[in-house]
Amino acid sequence: YIEDINDNDPEFINLPYAITLDESTPIETVVFNRIKAIDRDKPNTPNSDVEYAIAPKQIKSGDFPFRLESSQRPKLILQRPLDYDAGQHTMNVLVIATDRGNPPRTANATVRVTIRDVDDLPPIFTRAVYRTKMKESYPVTGKPIHEPVYFDPPIDAFDQDSLNTTLIFGIIAGNDRQLFWMSPETGKLFLQKEIDLEEESLPDNTIILQIEARQANNPTKSALARIELEIIDLNDNLPEFEVDLY
Repeated sequence: YIEDINDNDPEFINLPYAITLDESTPIETVVFNRIKAIDRDKPNTPNSDVEYAIAPKQIKSGDFPFRLESSQRPKLILQRPLDYDAGQHTMNVLVIATDRGNPPRTANATVRVTIRDVDDLPPIFTRAVYRTKMKESYPVTGKPIHEPVYFDPPIDAFDQDSLNTTLIFGIIAGNDRQLFWMSPETGKLFLQKEIDLEEESLPDNTIILQIEARQANNPTKSALARIELEIIDLNDNLPEFEVDLY
């Protein structure tokens, strides 16, 4: 009778282990079930009986997003939400296979997890309010114009996801007289009608516009901002007597 000694480490098979998950993957989803190790010691003995666990250094923090269910036929399960936008782009799950020999022998394998961004965040403007000053038009000719209105910093918005989504810009309030036009592609603002301050009724000589940036592929995701344009009065009117004859 030759007694088997525990002289073989477990060996992981089907390597490498790699998966890709959407950040919106529901918790309690089985995300991987191909983890397996063999042990070349005598079959059906503690020396060849392999159990699996995630490395303690990963799970001790308490916020690790994965767990292994069933130590003998392991399933990798998502137990906490993923968030690509918080910086979770890739993760390595270190799995330890341990036989039940005395002393036990171990082996390690890594499950590489790539997290894929999904469209879960709306766009956002770089500022809540964009302010600038501009002179009233002089002389007033009544002709259509197309003059850029400059802001510092310029009007801009971006998608908070990393998907490089195309945004469409527009004016949604405050432009009843169609004095301004906003480029849908760039968000640049243009004056398209002359402004005569004496003909306008403006509190504090200021025009207020509400603007929007919405996703081209999902119009329900949008952002709002405000534009405040202070119109500078020019000395463009001669004095007038109240009556022509005294």
